[in-house]
Amino acid sequence: MYRHIAPLPFLLLRGMGLFVLLICIGYSCAAQTTALKPGTDTLLIRRLLTAADKPQADPDSVIHLCQEPLKLSIAGNYMQGAQEAWKLIAKMYSKKSDNPQAIHANKQALSYASSVAQKVNCYLNIGALYYEEGNYALSSASFDSGLNELQKEAPKDDPKAYFVFYNALAALNSHFKQDSNTLYYLDKAEDVARKEKLYFNVAVVLCNKASYFQDHRRLDSALKYMLEAKAINEKNNLKNNESEVDQGLGSIYFDSGLYEKAAAYFKAALAPEKLRYSEEPDNIEIFSSYGIAQSLFHLKRYQEAEAILVPAMRKAATLDVKESSMDAYSTLAEIYKATGQYKKALDCEDSIMVLKDSVYAVEKVTAFNQLQIKFQTAEKDKQLSQNQLMIAQQKNKIARKNIWLLSIGGSLLLLLLVSGAVYLQTIHKQKTLEKENEIGILKAAVAGGDNERSRIARELHDGIGGMLSAAMMRFSSMHHENPAITQTVAYRDAMGMLREMGDEIRKTAHNLMPDVLLKQSLPEAVRLFCNNVQEEGTLKIDFQAYGPFDELTQEYKLNLYRIIQELVKNAIIHSGADRVIVQFLQNENKLMVSVEDNGIGFSVNETKGGLGLSNIHTRVRSMDGHFTLESEPGKGTTAIIELELKPQAT
Repeated sequence: MYRHIAPLPFLLLRGMGLFVLLICIGYSCAAQTTALKPGTDTLLIRRLLTAADKPQADPDSVIHLCQEPLKLSIAGNYMQGAQEAWKLIAKMYSKKSDNPQAIHANKQALSYASSVAQKVNCYLNIGALYYEEGNYALSSASFDSGLNELQKEAPKDDPKAYFVFYNALAALNSHFKQDSNTLYYLDKAEDVARKEKLYFNVAVVLCNKASYFQDHRRLDSALKYMLEAKAINEKNNLKNNESEVDQGLGSIYFDSGLYEKAAAYFKAALAPEKLRYSEEPDNIEIFSSYGIAQSLFHLKRYQEAEAILVPAMRKAATLDVKESSMDAYSTLAEIYKATGQYKKALDCEDSIMVLKDSVYAVEKVTAFNQLQIKFQTAEKDKQLSQNQLMIAQQKNKIARKNIWLLSIGGSLLLLLLVSGAVYLQTIHKQKTLEKENEIGILKAAVAGGDNERSRIARELHDGIGGMLSAAMMRFSSMHHENPAITQTVAYRDAMGMLREMGDEIRKTAHNLMPDVLLKQSLPEAVRLFCNNVQEEGTLKIDFQAYGPFDELTQEYKLNLYRIIQELVKNAIIHSGADRVIVQFLQNENKLMVSVEDNGIGFSVNETKGGLGLSNIHTRVRSMDGHFTLESEPGKGTTAIIELELKPQAT
């Protein structure tokens, strides 16, 4: 069962999409702070910018048209013109969903900003773009800079800007599951919006609250806030988010099991007069159609569900939304199973496999490109080292020749010194090469193990898991041929065993090669792992992460994730602890990871490390890091990994 309303952070960023409107109302532009060069035609620059900024224009065309006014503005020290040109370029890159270029353009706009409004606007947009990219540390830093600028220069001039910041801070706290802080900032955003009578913003924050409570399965509270948002829209004739509110109500009623009401609201979200005001009409159309199909499926109106779902899937295919397409195929397979169309159900399962294979293909291409980049970089480094060695050798020859001309005695002395230096350098190089070879061998061993885990995981999930699904479908079809067999204990027990086998296969495949590392940052992947462990037992895990963590390679992420898995497993099995603290700390190029438990502890000197600790040592050494294990009987255990991060090749 999937959710039909966007999760909380997405809705918060919808509210943040109104940066220019919300902020620029509250300030007047500052005067030009840099003297214009004589002859600068500011009127021409503004005409060019106005001509470029056409609502229906192609983004690439607008970016091209902005180059001339940008060039003229920079040449003439016209800061306002350069700032507006970069801001328009950033807007076009955002429209193209090219977030890295949009971030770069917004930073350029910030460098030319001369008013509080312009600076705050840039910080907000940069923070929102980093948020969309999943870089929450840089997103938070940008929001903090913008809020500091706002409070320093004009603490009371524009409450609308504060509304946007409160929504942003609520989104970040929601992401980090800081529930009390999330509600605190949502309440502050609502207070600002109500005080200023910003009714659209009131409706947005009420939707956010509804989504928050829906995520926490408090459906009565979610329904109350979403209905209030709908009432505000109707009372104030607000059109911008009518479809989103109806879709949200459909999702809440669906989760409540009220499928008739859910279908009605999903249909209301698709009304043309509402869709044309929506910021994302395609997504509303696709996911509301999925919601209708899911509701009709639960009402056993299978033909109607199929008739709505298939066209929605065609539209989703044009947008290349693979994940939602897999969900839709799963729903369609269930419809076909319920109507006895097992051949079509199998075809849907095959389509799901094809979509998964295409995702794996992209991953393989990415991995190959990364290996190629590493190889090319290594070759360049090797060539550079050879050149440097040749230059050093030539200098040594010249030095020896000059010394010989001065005196035989002096030459002998210097020759001895040079020979000693060369010898020491050779020894140092030899030790360095031995260390690099050792690290290379360790990396190969670790990578080989991880590749084998990945292969086994795919075989389990796609091969055996697919065959098991097909077997279950074949087994299910037996009751059409012999209805009485479904009443037998053996049939029900067999079906239960097949479902349990499927769950175990999926869980085992995930543990072997967690795909969460490909979709989220390392701290978020570890946080999810810790939460899952907590849900399965009585162990309380406190996870803390401080730092950007955006320079870690996929190799580092996987190694650290495996190390955390092993250390937490040891705490569960051996320590008898009821509390574990997992901490990540990055300061510039230094990374420290610690896992501390309050268990029974042990004598480090008297205990031989098992296979798990040996694997940890191997992984840490393959990253050229240091691993320390501190423990005493009765005093718990602390494991510390220290790494020096090396810049990634560009």
